[in-house]
Amino acid sequence: MLDQKTKNVIYALATLIGTIVGGGIFGLPYVFSKSGFVVGLLFLIVFGLITTLIHLMYGEVVLATKEKHRLIGFTTTYLGKRFGHWSAWLILFGLYGSSLAYIILGGKFLHILFGFMGLGEVMFSVLFFALGAFIVLFGIRSISKTEVAMSFFLFGIVLFLFIKSIPHIEMAHLQTIDGSAFFFSYGVILFAFAGAAAIPEISEILGTHKEKLRQVITLGTLIPLVLYIVFVVSVLGVAGSAVSQEAIQGLVPFLGEGIVRVGALFGFFAVFTSFLVIGVNLRDVFLYDYRLPKLFSWVLALFPALLLFLFGIQQFIGVVSFVGAIIGGFTGIVIIEVHRRSKTMQTAKPAYVINLPLWARNLLIGIFVLGILYQIATLFI
Repeated sequence: MLDQKTKNVIYALATLIGTIVGGGIFGLPYVFSKSGFVVGLLFLIVFGLITTLIHLMYGEVVLATKEKHRLIGFTTTYLGKRFGHWSAWLILFGLYGSSLAYIILGGKFLHILFGFMGLGEVMFSVLFFALGAFIVLFGIRSISKTEVAMSFFLFGIVLFLFIKSIPHIEMAHLQTIDGSAFFFSYGVILFAFAGAAAIPEISEILGTHKEKLRQVITLGTLIPLVLYIVFVVSVLGVAGSAVSQEAIQGLVPFLGEGIVRVGALFGFFAVFTSFLVIGVNLRDVFLYDYRLPKLFSWVLALFPALLLFLFGIQQFIGVVSFVGAIIGGFTGIVIIEVHRRSKTMQTAKPAYVINLPLWARNLLIGIFVLGILYQIATLFI
């Protein structure tokens, strides 16, 4: 039997991995095929390490603050109410965008699995939303326990896809570089590593064992990096330029119809776990930071993304690229600045400390700013 400390660490790790490994993984093979595998792999590793650092900085902020907040609350506390309220809209919009991406993909995967029922993708997306919204009512503990099983299932499915793909992998597909689309994968990669929303939750799951937070954040961010590499090699190595936007459908001519159903099952669990944790985080923003009633917080947390979907915003790669580059970049900048201010305003002693020189902070901010400008430029080109 595992003791409670070990169980909490497992729950926390599964929650972070489940939040990170969501819809973004399915866009990676497609954007890698456009930018070239070599370029995409370089970006994936670099931003995997950068995201790990950003998550660790956010974890220190959570531990250094006695009050119970989410990112919007931390921003208001350390950067002021004016900046906090202004940034709140962008952060909330990013979380809604993430939920929207999960609703889009969730419906696609359910349609692949249960399309024989005669329902369209839109209806399956609504059913995906309804199931997730119901579970969010039970809170983070029930979700984290579910994610332990789901996370192991995700690893099993990716390993299965890799084994099935090995005989069909063409090394030429993994040796490409396209300088004309060098930055094409940036937004999707940043989206694929987004997991900061879960960090206050996993801190709560750890309870009195906060000294494990650094380990959980590091492993919980780097494990998806390895998972992504295996998945991209499995899909892109087989399909090459024929890869589809959601990765799975493009494998049919090579691996057969059966792999589509297996991949769809993997896809459903991947996006569902992320949708649950994002929903809990949004609910808690309204509950703890804005002091709204629980039921009203639940409605505000979940239904705006559904409305965006029903109003016709249903293009997966476009949503993921925009949210990843612009909202993900802005969130990174906010966490860097909140971390800097928390050094002199902290109300508790954190279990670990991340110290960055000024030049490193400015470099990270500069990278995120350039990514935001690039994504905005692509909207007009």
